[in-house]
Amino acid sequence: MRISIRTKAIFHQINREHLGLHEFVSDPEDLEILLVQIEESGDIYAIPGLLNFLLKLDKTKALLIAETIHNHLRQIPVANLPKFEEQLRTVYLFPGFPDSRPLDWYKVSPQQVPSVMEFGEFASSLLGVFCFHNNGYVREAATIALDFIKDGSEIPFLLLRANDWVHVIRKIAYQALLDRCMLGYTEHFTKNLPLVMRLESCDRSDHTYLIKMIVSQLEKEDSWKFLLASIQSEEMAERRDAFFLAIRSTNTKLRNQAIELGIRNQDTLIRVWSAKRVNLIRNTAQFERALSVLREDSFMPVRLAAIRHSVEHSKDNAVDILKIALLDRHISIREFARFHLNKLEPMDYREYYRAILSEDHQYRLYAAIGGLGETGIAADDVLLLPFVKHRLVKIRTAALRALAKSNLNEHTKTFIACLEDESPKVSREAARSLLQSRNFVTYQEQIWLLINKDLASHVKLNAFSLISKLSKWDSIFYLLKLSRLDDEMIHERTQVAMRAWWSSYNRTFTQPNQYQKKRIREELANHPSKGISTPLDRILQSFD
Repeated sequence: MRISIRTKAIFHQINREHLGLHEFVSDPEDLEILLVQIEESGDIYAIPGLLNFLLKLDKTKALLIAETIHNHLRQIPVANLPKFEEQLRTVYLFPGFPDSRPLDWYKVSPQQVPSVMEFGEFASSLLGVFCFHNNGYVREAATIALDFIKDGSEIPFLLLRANDWVHVIRKIAYQALLDRCMLGYTEHFTKNLPLVMRLESCDRSDHTYLIKMIVSQLEKEDSWKFLLASIQSEEMAERRDAFFLAIRSTNTKLRNQAIELGIRNQDTLIRVWSAKRVNLIRNTAQFERALSVLREDSFMPVRLAAIRHSVEHSKDNAVDILKIALLDRHISIREFARFHLNKLEPMDYREYYRAILSEDHQYRLYAAIGGLGETGIAADDVLLLPFVKHRLVKIRTAALRALAKSNLNEHTKTFIACLEDESPKVSREAARSLLQSRNFVTYQEQIWLLINKDLASHVKLNAFSLISKLSKWDSIFYLLKLSRLDDEMIHERTQVAMRAWWSSYNRTFTQPNQYQKKRIREELANHPSKGISTPLDRILQSFD
């Protein structure tokens, strides 16, 4: 657990004893200003230091400390509380305090805990932190005190103590939670679902009955509004647990409403779950509406699941849906569509994609270029080549990818030219195609010149990646040349590549030919580093 340098400096100001002045900030207004700075920092790891002041200051100052702890604790997502508890328990010395003694907070006695109730609206947060104390008697006293609070703020801490390693504490928390199941606490349990579901994996006690009681309350119809609201929560763990609980329910209406919310959720995983379980919706009109939304989703697995459901459950519209999917931007969906159309209504996909290439609709064009690369023949490269210079990056990238699939070995010069493209994505795709064909070996000098020119960094890096993939004796020649360049970015990568070469050069038994030996020696003669020249020259001599 670490605090920021800025927060540590603020603690230095608050705790003047650390500076040898043996005094605390005397003016409450000055203290409030410093505490506001801590609060604005959002540094939750300031809490141990704040706790150190809590029980030894006058009421006015202690109340300011309590409010800051309360506000900090509320910043921690519920799902992260177990981790925070674990970290808090390991802090004995704290930056900003004398390092020769542990924090005073660890010396708190159980008898001091009830006094925290005097802090009013901040009491539950303070007791919650006391529930994280190393001393079991302090945790027990805090858990008992929490049971007197009945506004829902105590729930996350009681859920944590339900798995305490001390049996007495577990029993107190367990009973307190069961009592709240009867008191209409569904909204508060819903907000703390990650901690409820966490109990399923906790094995210090059998929590099955407690979880069952809480879940049964959440599944009641008058509690749905809380559960469905949590599906749209900003907290990832809360919305996922709420959604999973809703779709696992035996109540059809609840499941349908959860899926209706899930298909439009900000959370990608929830949309995937919704797409896979959309067939649970029994109402035909609702089912079709949900599928139409899912088929337009931005995430490929969601669209694919929706199309699969459409093919299985909408036989009359399956062909039309699959034809639309032929122009999906993702190859997996295009392949899925072609596979199933072959069973339902076979067609000439190559001609279908060729016809669309004359259109200027960028989304259809992008898919058609990809589709032609997947279904076309080598002669189709004539249609694809013009798109290598298209104004849109995604079209140029798709054209290079399609050329690599349809006629890879005939377009090495095109791929090398595209290495210089202003778009890093296009340049990277060209490099990938060249690596796939290995024909770039013939043009190694041309690729070397790209690194030596004043070009964009992504061009140099992609050219370097090709140079480093040359054969053993060609690559070391160019690495020697590169190590002399006055380019920090290339120099660093060259050093890494040369270390890799030295560590693996003797794993293969390829011998250098006369031309390779000649040019390596010529380069060594001009190389300033004897640390490289001497051992490499000895290696070459062994092949003479």
